[in-house]
Amino acid sequence: MPRHLVPALAVLLLLPALALAGDELRPPSPELLRIQAAIEAEGLPWTAGETVRSRMTPEQRRAGLIPAEEFEARIAEIVSHGVAEPRVLRAESLPARFSWRDRFGHRFVSGVRNQGDCGSCMAFGFLGSLEALALWRLGRPYYAGSYDFDTSEQDLVDCARGADFRGCEGGSSWQPLYDYLEINGIAYESCYPYEAMNMTCRTAQCTERAFGEGHEYISGRTPSSKAEIMAFKKELYQRPISSYMVVYTDLHYYTGGVYVPTADAEFEGGHAVVVVGWDDEMEAWEIKNSWGQDWARDGHFYIRWGKSHAGAGALRLDYLEDTPPAELCELPERLDFDGSRLDRFRMLRLQNCGGSGLEWRLSTDVDWLEFSRSEGLALVDPPEDVRIDPVDPPPEGAQGTVTLTAIWCSYFEPDGTIRTEDYAIPVSISAASSGGGGGGSGGCSVLGGSGVAAGLLLLVALRARRRS
Repeated sequence: MPRHLVPALAVLLLLPALALAGDELRPPSPELLRIQAAIEAEGLPWTAGETVRSRMTPEQRRAGLIPAEEFEARIAEIVSHGVAEPRVLRAESLPARFSWRDRFGHRFVSGVRNQGDCGSCMAFGFLGSLEALALWRLGRPYYAGSYDFDTSEQDLVDCARGADFRGCEGGSSWQPLYDYLEINGIAYESCYPYEAMNMTCRTAQCTERAFGEGHEYISGRTPSSKAEIMAFKKELYQRPISSYMVVYTDLHYYTGGVYVPTADAEFEGGHAVVVVGWDDEMEAWEIKNSWGQDWARDGHFYIRWGKSHAGAGALRLDYLEDTPPAELCELPERLDFDGSRLDRFRMLRLQNCGGSGLEWRLSTDVDWLEFSRSEGLALVDPPEDVRIDPVDPPPEGAQGTVTLTAIWCSYFEPDGTIRTEDYAIPVSISAASSGGGGGGSGGCSVLGGSGVAAGLLLLVALRARRRS
């Protein structure tokens, strides 16, 4: 490289770093300082800072929201038409903290999208709950860079436009979106990518589509009373929920904690989001937003119950309702451990051969067995392997039972109880003579260690008898 070009190249390489450093060193804006002072003075449980939203102009922020008058009119309309009764589920069945982003370590919420300064939040709030429900029904959790269920908001923006939904020009009604989903289906993002602007409808180019199967409003105005919050949680435990809320000026600066608007925050407009969980201790809903992954906590935030109209005008979508009920794949008839071997552990494979996820718990009536995990979620994909180890040294000739309890999370009995079934698997310790290795069992049953001793009983992968 010519010597005279080296300084110029060095400057070009340093520009991005200098820009980032300048952004970090830039003094806080007067608006941010005012919000931070209000949070401290009012004792609110959240933090504020500069974000990708706070750096937008006021016009850009408002462009992505529902005008105040239109928002209020839409909520009033939903209230006048009435809402559905919550589906039966006993209150004592609900956990104190729940999130579709973390059901036993698995995420059933699709990736966070970014609507930009297009007023398409209705499309994102609507499809976000559909995508999450699909992940759950398919029994395949979201993994960044590996698996996502990503439908096309641009399909709605271009093709579902009308008086009540105007694409990037805004809108406040779920109905035209659902009508389009039911009649035409929705394309996938891979075929119809998001452009953040109104364009000509191109839906005919995408033959693979997802179709709606039903919908009901489950709330009118903001759930605030204990009974209203409990009814909302009952619905949310069964599926993520599309919901309205309102945006105040200080929300754009949110960086963490439980959001509560400051006393002098100004109303900017309505917004559509997806409610994905709750936390009783924080008295808050967990929300998936459409402002990109760089805003808040990976695009999600908590908001206090009863604040900012969160949960108002909420919509329950039905999708893949005819998915076969969750069912465990074949389990071993018994587990026999060779006490003379060092590799005497067994791997119990738990996999769902039906649909959706089902929770499981392991227990035993003996004190010489331990599990690598005692509870989890059985999925269609991927399966989960649990290691079962005899405590060293194992008592020769000991016998007992391992009980696997399956808990059907989404299929409830008429009286509101959650259905469970027990699988009893006899276990025993033998001291077979040492010998050469052998094969192991396969499929959705038990995986051996590094081999099976000559005297070891073969494990037969047959379904265990179910006990109610």
